[in-house]
Amino acid sequence: MALLAIAWCEWGYYYYVNYTYCDTWPGHGEGKFNNANSKRILVIADPHIMGTSRSYLIDKILREWQMRQTFRISTGILKPDLVVFIGDILDEGDVWQPDDKFDVAREDFEVIFNMDKVGGVAKRVILPGNHDVGLHDGIKKSDAYLKRFTRTFKSVSSIQLLDDKRLKPLNLIVANSMVFYNDSCSFCSEASWRTEQISRKLPQNHRSASYSRPVLLQHIPLYRRDDDVCQYPLQMRNRALEPRVEGDEVLHRTSSQLLLEKLRPRLVISGHSHMQCHMLHQLPSIRNSSVGKHTSMQLSDPRSEVIIPDDEDTIDTTEEITVSSYNHKFAELGPGYLLLSVNRTHYSYHHCEMIEEWIVAAVYAVALLIVIIKLVLC
Repeated sequence: MALLAIAWCEWGYYYYVNYTYCDTWPGHGEGKFNNANSKRILVIADPHIMGTSRSYLIDKILREWQMRQTFRISTGILKPDLVVFIGDILDEGDVWQPDDKFDVAREDFEVIFNMDKVGGVAKRVILPGNHDVGLHDGIKKSDAYLKRFTRTFKSVSSIQLLDDKRLKPLNLIVANSMVFYNDSCSFCSEASWRTEQISRKLPQNHRSASYSRPVLLQHIPLYRRDDDVCQYPLQMRNRALEPRVEGDEVLHRTSSQLLLEKLRPRLVISGHSHMQCHMLHQLPSIRNSSVGKHTSMQLSDPRSEVIIPDDEDTIDTTEEITVSSYNHKFAELGPGYLLLSVNRTHYSYHHCEMIEEWIVAAVYAVALLIVIIKLVLC
């Protein structure tokens, strides 16, 4: 009985969840994404691989096992073309940590998210989060954490249009949220300049029939007033309705407007909030230079599909998806990851939930009770 409980809870249950709820890519049954120009992207946010300062060893072992099993099984079933980690890879990258401990955390990451066993992956993309390199003020004081993280994980330090030939038609843009702030520090100035350079490059393709509005991936969400557009536990209701802190919990309004108006993305994917959220940002037409609006919208269906408007005079709408934390310890409601099917004209996504810990605990409790009863009766 004990062996059966272990086999189910530590292996079988993971396969059951993946095969039952997330065994196919969104939109592929409709045929829109069954071509060479379509990509299947798996997005992971906030795994928070633990160190020795903020966690206990038993907790670290448990959470890393859960993430490792989910990643190994889900990627084995789905075989993504691309895996994107959108920040907070580490939990203690923003605190003083000697290089040897940082290297241990990096090795833990490579073990948990072993790409050698993932079939069909074209590329791995890693973005920094505030727990990896510190927030804006910390980077201004010292860029040592930022340099170490970007060097080790080959991560973007500012903002970049991915130039991989297999991804280029999609115009995937990755950004370091911590250098988009409401001041003129050297990092922020460089980020604004690079954003301008990318914006100038994109319209050259806009005249082409193959132009695709960009997909922007970053750690901290764009500005929103509160988290009422998120899925959260009832006890978090009051906290979710509190105004978000600009530059900490969300980007500043000015930074958000810069990214939205210069890049005009069709889709933004973010993390940081540890919750699943959906929001619409409405922008003026391309011919109108006035500042855009941010409109929150609660979406009842986690699956969505958007077609690029043909008329440049129409109002552009940018949808933002905030992905919940991949770590059971940090996810506010439930951990998960995002499946994104995308091509030049369409995208479709589905937020996949991971195993539920209470079910594992219940199975172990029942198994233990049966074992105790049998021992007493014997």
